[in-house]
Amino acid sequence: MNIRSGPGTGYRVIGSLRAGSTEHLIYKVNGSKVAGNKRWYKLADHRGYVSARYVRNLNYVPWR
Repeated sequence: MNIRSGPGTGYRVIGSLRAGSTEHLIYKVNGSKVAGNKRWYKLADHRGYVSARYVRNLNYVPWR
């Protein structure tokens, strides 16, 4: 899964995550739609954003 510099597919790819990896999510925002889902999550440590379409969220994540 791509990590992007902002909450949308128009932002540049700054990294990636392997399937099944565990990450800390700081907050969620709306961005560009990916397969009908416009929610994006901000990763901890200023690492960028990932599309909620490919994330299984296990805990509460606040809106920003």
